[in-house]
Amino acid sequence: MQTKRTRGKQASNTRRNKQVKSIKKRTKPTGGRRKKTKRRNPLRQTRSLKLKKKKKKAARRRRKASSPQPAVLIEPGRPVRYADTAPYVSEWIHNGNKDCYFTILYPDQSRYFATAKAIHAPEFHETNQVWGHSFAAVIPQGRMWGPHGHVITADNTLLSDVSLDFPTGKNPEFHPAMTNWEPYPLMDTSGTVAALAFCTADNYWHWLYDVLTRIHLLRVAGIHVDKYAVNLSSSRPFQLATLYMLGIQPEQIILAHPQFHLRAEKLAVASAQENQNYPQWTIDWLREELLYKQNLHTNIGAGNERIYISRGNQPRRRIENEQEIMDLLSAYGFRICALEDIPVEQQIQLFHSAQVIVAPHGAGLANLTFCRPQTRVLELFGENFKPNLYWKLSNMGGLDYYHLICRSVGPSDTGYVGDENIYVDRNHLEQSLQFMGL
Repeated sequence: MQTKRTRGKQASNTRRNKQVKSIKKRTKPTGGRRKKTKRRNPLRQTRSLKLKKKKKKAARRRRKASSPQPAVLIEPGRPVRYADTAPYVSEWIHNGNKDCYFTILYPDQSRYFATAKAIHAPEFHETNQVWGHSFAAVIPQGRMWGPHGHVITADNTLLSDVSLDFPTGKNPEFHPAMTNWEPYPLMDTSGTVAALAFCTADNYWHWLYDVLTRIHLLRVAGIHVDKYAVNLSSSRPFQLATLYMLGIQPEQIILAHPQFHLRAEKLAVASAQENQNYPQWTIDWLREELLYKQNLHTNIGAGNERIYISRGNQPRRRIENEQEIMDLLSAYGFRICALEDIPVEQQIQLFHSAQVIVAPHGAGLANLTFCRPQTRVLELFGENFKPNLYWKLSNMGGLDYYHLICRSVGPSDTGYVGDENIYVDRNHLEQSLQFMGL
C-alpha cells in the first residue's frame, strides 16, 4: 500500500521525466548527432565589447585627422589645397572649433524676367531667374594675400569661392595663389577684419554689387567688424565716397597693395554675388542705403528727363560715330552726360531723375539701380558682345528695357571682343526711339 509520501515522489519523478524528454525532443540534432549548446563566456563577451569600443575610437581619430583643422602651428605659406567656404568652415565647427562661424542669410530665390524689347529679334527672352543662397563666415587666423586679398585659412587652404580671379576663370587649379605664389611679408592684426578686396574693385558695377553688398551680409549676420581690408584706386573716388556713405571711417580701412599679406585674429568673409547671379536683395539694399538713407531721392532735378551716357573719354567700347548719334539724340531732347566727371552722389540723383536713358553697354549703367520704376532704357551693344546683365537689373528694378544691336568695330587693342568699339546705325537708333514712344 502506497503512502502519500511515495505517491508524491512518483508524481514528481514522472513530471521530471516528461520535462527531460521534452528538452531532448527540442534539441534533438539532425542526422542522429546531438548538437552541443554553446555556452556564453561572460568574460569573453566583455572583451568583445571593449574591442569594439577601441575600434570605434580609432575610427573617430582617423576621421578627425583627415578632416580640415585650423592648425595654427602650420607655417603660413603657399596654399596646398582649395575648397569652398561652406563645407570647409562647417567641418571646423563640427570638430568643435568655437571661433569659427558660418550662416546662410538668404536662401535660394527665383523671379520671372520678361523678354527684352527691340526693333529686331530680341536677344534676351523670358525666363525664371534662379539665385543661389548668400552666406557669411568667420575664419580664425585667416589670411588675405595679394592685391586682390585672396582668402587663405590657417592650414594653407585657399577658399576659392570668396577669392575670385576673372582672368583665370572659376577653375581654382589655375588661381594665382596656387600658381604664382610669392612669400610676401606677413602682417598680423588683432580683432576682426572684413575681407572686401576684389579682383575688379575698380569697376563701378563690381564695386557696388560684389564689394559693398558683402558689408550688408556681415552686418545682417551680426558679425562685429573692427577693420575693412579693401583694394582702392586713387582714380576711383566713388570707392571711398560710398564707404563713407555706409558709415565706415577712414581709420577702419586697411589698404590692400601688390605685396599684401595680412593675418587677422578673425577674418570675416561673405559670399561674392558674382557666384549667386546677383539676387534681388542686392538692388533692394543698395537703393535703401545709397539712395533713400542719403535723401538723394528727394531732389529730382529738372532737365534730366532724357539722358545719354557717353563713353567718349573711355579708351574702349566707344561709339565710332558718336557725334552723329549725339546730334540725333539732342534733337529728341536728350542731355549728354559723361559719368567720370560727376560725383557718385550726383550720378545717383541723375539716374533717379531720368525718364529715358540711352547708353552703350558699360559699368556706368550700374546706376540703373537707382532709377524709378517704368524708366525706359535703351542699351547699345556690339554684335560680338551682348551680356544680359542690365536686362536682368532692369527686370529687378521694374524698368522698361530695350536694346539695339550695332556693328562691332574691331579687333580691340586688347584682343577681347568686349572691348571693341561699335558703330551705331542712325536710322536704327531713330526707329528704336520711336519704338519706345518718343
